[in-house]
Amino acid sequence: MPKLSIILPSIRPYLLENFYKSLLLSCRNNSFELIIITPYDIPGKLLEDRRIKVIKDKGNPARALQLGLLNST
Repeated sequence: MPKLSIILPSIRPYLLENFYKSLLLSCRNNSFELIIITPYDIPGKLLEDRRIKVIKDKGNPARALQLGLLNST
């Protein structure tokens, strides 16, 4: 079970790889889960990591945050 859940509503998928790299440098113990809520496809490299969950949704940011909270562990 991860110690940190990061919920990220995203409308700019091209910035996700930079965010992920920064997250890896910031979390020393790598005990996190990243939940991305986006209507777009995300880069394939991010899908390989088991700590990342992707939720496809075209709702507003408040709805994205609620969906992320429902899916966090």
